[in-house]
Amino acid sequence: MKQFSIFQMMLFISLFIIACNSATNTSDNPTKPKAFQFPDTEISKKLVKNYHTNPINQDQIDENKLIEYAVTNNLDVTKTKTGLYHLITLKNKSANFTHNQPIAAHYRGKTLNGNEFDSSYKRGQPLQFKVGQMIKGWNEALVMMNRGAKATLLIPSKLAYGTTGFPGFVGPNEPLIFEVEIPDTF
Repeated sequence: MKQFSIFQMMLFISLFIIACNSATNTSDNPTKPKAFQFPDTEISKKLVKNYHTNPINQDQIDENKLIEYAVTNNLDVTKTKTGLYHLITLKNKSANFTHNQPIAAHYRGKTLNGNEFDSSYKRGQPLQFKVGQMIKGWNEALVMMNRGAKATLLIPSKLAYGTTGFPGFVGPNEPLIFEVEIPDTF
């Protein structure tokens, strides 16, 4: 049996350590998310200013996810003070809805990965409710809308179902996407 010299043993140990360090390098580590690459578009230029390089809380994590979704899907959204991102198309010049006003809306609710968790379209009729009875993100957006309006809402978790989520449908701290359409008549 061949004896290894101390030099050969040290060389072997050094190579082993280098190999182990290479395997756990953060650029190859699947648990560390890769930095989002902003394309050179007007939407990216508009939204990158709100992006958090090193998010430190749930609000910043949600905002980054919503910005990435908007950029990836080419959505020219606007941010409100609360962190709601929206794209609203008003069909006419009628007055916007007010708190407690009866309303009907067709909608599709999705998670950021595209899983649809609820849809009035699938039920074949719009949901009827009063402005103020929905999740905070909806309530905020509805007063910016009127009859015939359509909207895409990118809602941070704090304006959706928060830390508890909606068991069986929406996980805790999950930002959501809603497509909302208000019929001309209801």
